[in-house]
Amino acid sequence: MNKGTKKRYECKSCNKSYTTNSRLNFHVKNVRQTAIRRTMCLVCNRRFSSLCNLKVHQRYVHAGIQKRQACKECVKRFSSKRDLADHCRQYHGAEKLTCELCHAEFGYIRNLKRHAQHCGADKKKTHTCDVCQKMYRSKRALNVHTRVKHLGSICICQICGKNFERKYSLSGHLKNVHKS
Repeated sequence: MNKGTKKRYECKSCNKSYTTNSRLNFHVKNVRQTAIRRTMCLVCNRRFSSLCNLKVHQRYVHAGIQKRQACKECVKRFSSKRDLADHCRQYHGAEKLTCELCHAEFGYIRNLKRHAQHCGADKKKTHTCDVCQKMYRSKRALNVHTRVKHLGSICICQICGKNFERKYSLSGHLKNVHKS
């Protein structure tokens, strides 16, 4: 080797060369391992020379395993019923999932469950409606239920926009404040 020529470290898998052994090791550990993972079939652990070959393999060898759930609204297929249900909720207006405590809506059950942990909706139902016996996790949720289901919708003053839980409260407000 000439004094002016630096030693090169070559990857045995792809023939790329590097000026230092540490760069070669980085390449082998990070770049090559990532490429190998991308071209490995997760069903049978067989490795392929390209992503294209992997996709062909999956389509023909594992076609019965993957994407059996077909959407009735469009041509998309899914590998699980859960993925199909999530797709239908998000793209085809299927019923939204609603938090019983704060009435926030979610397209995915996993998002509702995550929200429930922070919202407090994952607690046991201890508050019971006196009218219909439906149970709620918080007094606030029970009050919202009672107002909406048993007292009619929230009463709003058409003049100033103030909200009232009961019609007689709105009537008193109109007589005293707006004197109509």
